[in-house]
Amino acid sequence: ASTTVLKILRRENLCEQVKPLGDQLKQKLISELGQHSLVAEIRGKGLLIGVEIVKEKEGLISFDEKDKITNKVVNKGLENGVFFYPGGTGEYRDIICLGPAFIINDEDIDLMVSSLKKSLDYVKSKYL
Repeated sequence: ASTTVLKILRRENLCEQVKPLGDQLKQKLISELGQHSLVAEIRGKGLLIGVEIVKEKEGLISFDEKDKITNKVVNKGLENGVFFYPGGTGEYRDIICLGPAFIINDEDIDLMVSSLKKSLDYVKSKYL
């Protein structure tokens, strides 16, 4: 099944077709969250984007692992209607990953960004 999916992706040039959506999502994240005090970096390509979360942006100080900040952001995102998934390990463990479906549209992008912002604001108000 996975081989067939890869063949379809290549044959129908789907990754190139969704590139503008990935660019739009990343730019919206940077615009809305790039200066957020908990966001260290927004990185990725296409529709696979990671947002690195830190306790203190100055000095890139991480949250304590026991705080489980990534899980808190993911859970709050679900409450706000969007599924983010956790990423990262070791020193860079608090990564929020976005990997929407190829059928994403402008409204979905707005919802993802606003949900992540609400989730980060919640974590900031509750745990700092």
